Amino acid sequence: MNDIDNILAQSGFSREEIIRLLSLEGEAKMNLFRKAAEVKAEHTGHEVYFRGLVEFQTYAIKNCYYCGIRKDNDGVHRYNLSDEDILTAAVLPGRIATVRWCYNREN
Repeated sequence: MNDIDNILAQSGFSREEIIRLLSLEGEAKMNLFRKAAEVKAEHTGHEVYFRGLVEFQTYAIKNCYYCGIRKDNDGVHRYNLSDEDILTAAVLPGRIATVRWCYNREN
């Protein structure tokens, strides 16, 4: 068992170990990808799940710096979707997407 296998055999990783794994190149990187695919298949099978986000409106009352639609960002096109537009956006071919209602709150 090599160093990478020893790292991957653990239940958690240190910052240094994560940096080492993310820095792998060549065959070592491909082996890491193969191991990731094995772990994913073991836990979730071979299905691929897609998720999407429907933003109901882009009028923010908060000014969070990480957010692209924050209140003071004057470069954002602002809109507010109607209930009909929201439901139309949530319908996928043959399926209904899960819609989570998200609200900007002052608290």
